[in-house]
Amino acid sequence: MEDSKGTLLDDAINDRIHPQEVEWPNEVYHGFMELITEYRLSNACGDKIIKWFNASANIEESSLPKSTKEGREFLNNTGFSYLNFKEAPITNFQETEYIFYYRPIIQSIKALLLQPGASDEFALSYQKKTEIKNG
Repeated sequence: MEDSKGTLLDDAINDRIHPQEVEWPNEVYHGFMELITEYRLSNACGDKIIKWFNASANIEESSLPKSTKEGREFLNNTGFSYLNFKEAPITNFQETEYIFYYRPIIQSIKALLLQPGASDEFALSYQKKTEIKNG
């Protein structure tokens, strides 16, 4: 399957042990994108938050991305390939194209493993089996 091509669990484990640094445009942008990804908010919801923030804040230039889609594109360019969102057109209705944004399941599992404390809930144990031959 193309969605899981080049996907290794070792990447997530290595990033958990040696986290990559992302240079965010600012802390507000970073916090906003954490909320969007952690709570799996839609682009429409994120755009509504951006609109509300920009209307409420008394600042000349917004610290947030112009749109949630722009924020997701920023995340896609951070070097964490398993955080990338893919898109698939769903339908075109009244001259509006509707697009489904998704992350393949194996990549989502990797992203979940990077969450602080998430790996504490998993138990991993194994026992190497050896066979003793008589004679």
